[in-house]
Amino acid sequence: MAINKVIKKWREATDELAKVFTEKYFPDHVDDAYWVADEIGSVFFIADMFFNVDRMLEALELNATFDQLYDYADGELEHMEVNPSESMPINFKNYVKHGQNVDLEKSVKLKSLVGK
Repeated sequence: MAINKVIKKWREATDELAKVFTEKYFPDHVDDAYWVADEIGSVFFIADMFFNVDRMLEALELNATFDQLYDYADGELEHMEVNPSESMPINFKNYVKHGQNVDLEKSVKLKSLVGK
């Protein structure tokens, strides 16, 4: 199969994934969503939030709630402000699975205190 055909299929599937993600998590913003710079598969913008393909796929696979998706994205932003050179103290998959036992705000602040 020619590489161009594979790339075309990937872009079509990726765009469809973004549509499913939008309908599930942001049904009121279907008309506002777009790929940054019109590059399908790059960064997806919706409701003042940015998502990459991996996060959209992971959220759908894990059947994450909107609150889990939003809270984790908010925690990532706060973490980048406090600890820009370090990764999040918990990944999205574990947050979705065990998030009720994790206080992201506390984890982010604690990590910043320990790092000093």
